[in-house]
Amino acid sequence: MHRHIDSLLASGGARIDAYYYCPHHPEGAVEAYRRSCECRKPGRGLVDRAAREFGIDPSRSFVVGDRWLDIQLARAVGARAVLVRTGFGSTAERQQPSDVTADAIADNLVGAANWILGHTPAGKLEPNRSHTS
Repeated sequence: MHRHIDSLLASGGARIDAYYYCPHHPEGAVEAYRRSCECRKPGRGLVDRAAREFGIDPSRSFVVGDRWLDIQLARAVGARAVLVRTGFGSTAERQQPSDVTADAIADNLVGAANWILGHTPAGKLEPNRSHTS
């Protein structure tokens, strides 16, 4: 899947520098990974790791996701949050928790990218650099 995503992005001149995932789940089927941890959303562990590895300032970053956990993660790290209606997003939008809000809701990743570009001062994005985790 990552190779496919990389190929699609490369055709548009973009790239993802690294993929991060949490193998843990408090109710997981594999005993060795059955636990809660700070790297599982909305915990900030993976964002903190990416920030260290790539020199990212989360407060100048954006989290784009299709679940409210993604938006909660954005809030936990001080980033701006965009909920997309693709994937689980259209269902999630209708089930918004009362204590969580997104900065924007977009139809898809293109809409999210357009919103981000419209809310970033000119010249403040680093060209050819992905800040995705």
